[in-house]
Amino acid sequence: MRPALESGWGLAFGTLYFAAFEASPWRGTPGKRLLKLTVQDSDAARIGLGRAIWRNLAKDISGFLFPVSIALVLFSRERRCLHDYLAGTWVSRPVRP
Repeated sequence: MRPALESGWGLAFGTLYFAAFEASPWRGTPGKRLLKLTVQDSDAARIGLGRAIWRNLAKDISGFLFPVSIALVLFSRERRCLHDYLAGTWVSRPVRP
């Protein structure tokens, strides 16, 4: 039972880590910030914590359906991964006027 408990804590910590950064004014993790990428909604606004948590939980679905996720990224016009479609989010570089 201990490994399951540890993996549960790892899932919870990982989800909260990514979600907290994506819902923050940074709009992404330090790695995304370094690459000048942001996570945003359809209006290019910052996403809320609930949507950020859902986005990160949806990554498990995206991973389970990996071929579908890759096909969406490679062949869709918007180049979004499955978990971004499920959460209604986009990862992009900020537009500078």
